[in-house]
Amino acid sequence: MIYQTPETRERILSVARELFTERGLFDTQMKDVAAAVAISRTSLYRYFQDKQDLAMAILERLAEEMDLLNPDGGERTDQTGLERAIHILRATWLSPRYTRHMKYMAEFDAFYSGSRVPSDFRERVANALHQGQAEPLTESILDGIADGSVRPDIDPHLAAVTLLNAIRGLQQRLILRGNTLVELKEGELEGMMEETLSYLSRGIAATHPT
Repeated sequence: MIYQTPETRERILSVARELFTERGLFDTQMKDVAAAVAISRTSLYRYFQDKQDLAMAILERLAEEMDLLNPDGGERTDQTGLERAIHILRATWLSPRYTRHMKYMAEFDAFYSGSRVPSDFRERVANALHQGQAEPLTESILDGIADGSVRPDIDPHLAAVTLLNAIRGLQQRLILRGNTLVELKEGELEGMMEETLSYLSRGIAATHPT
């Protein structure tokens, strides 16, 4: 009998993470992972039942590393609610520390789309990324409404998930495509995310310059 070991599981996750990030989930098969780890496919399937199971485990690991529920390690009492919301986005989805994480997530999202979305996909992704990943943003927006830095007429949760998906979606596109985006002029790529964040933050701010 072949027993599972924590060391082998970690090796599988590490190797598969690099393969999925560099080659994408389209072009990486379980046999490729097994070969790179130097184990048989039978042994690999003892740890992960299929590619989706493995991809979800990696996604969960990335979410833990990014600490999406506590993105900056503690409360910032010197900031307004709006300032904290912007800080949270910068500390997670815009942080250069997480460029590789974002690239994996972009490959993951590209693969699991359309007819390739399994019936239990929403539940499994919610568990992997933490269902409450928007909670810090929502709480900051609520604080902003209370302290007067955020418009009182918006839905805090809807605003949070809109901000999160707008920033994350564009960031992933820029990471995958970069300077190959034909609509960009020279020198525009570097400032695009900050420009987007500025537009979004002014959209929920209680007051902003005309």
